[in-house]
Amino acid sequence: MKVLVLVVSLLLASSLQAQSPSGQRGPVHRFAAETFRHTKASFTDVRGRRIWRVYAIGTILIAGADLATSIKGRHQGLGESQPERFLIGQYPSTLKLTLAKVLGTTAQLALLHKFDELLVNSCVKEADDPSSRWNNPNIIAASHDPNSCALAIPLAGMVVWPYSTAVVVGNINYLNRGPSFYAPALKPDLSKVSFVKH
Repeated sequence: MKVLVLVVSLLLASSLQAQSPSGQRGPVHRFAAETFRHTKASFTDVRGRRIWRVYAIGTILIAGADLATSIKGRHQGLGESQPERFLIGQYPSTLKLTLAKVLGTTAQLALLHKFDELLVNSCVKEADDPSSRWNNPNIIAASHDPNSCALAIPLAGMVVWPYSTAVVVGNINYLNRGPSFYAPALKPDLSKVSFVKH
């Protein structure tokens, strides 16, 4: 489900860009090229942009921890409870879990990279306009640099980290209680039950 939402969002974001003249690449080819470009750039920007590096590495680490708890739970007989179960099933194999998490995280990074590019380009375009807020001396701003917009999308992506981390910690605590906690015996032990005659 997460992958589907991210792919549709990326498609919508790519349609926001100026349409190419007729006779050039078709929409499917443009979409594939944009998706590949942003997927590649989301990983290559890790070298050049510190804020993107923090966001990308943190997102990958949280996704990896979530994957590890999902695999451990699956091997202990638990089913998948996240919305991904609608795509991969409630009891998926380790391969399906891994592929779903890798594709979902990659799509998330590519989508946010696309939104980041759209926002920065919009800020730069606005800064080129002499009547814009970037060039107005009456507006007090910490920075009149339109590249400061590059902080917004990675910081917005980090907003979900506390929730995601709490989910992973909760999964770890749940799994550490052992199978006796979450998989009680089907037949109760009646030897410990006292029967009273009336």
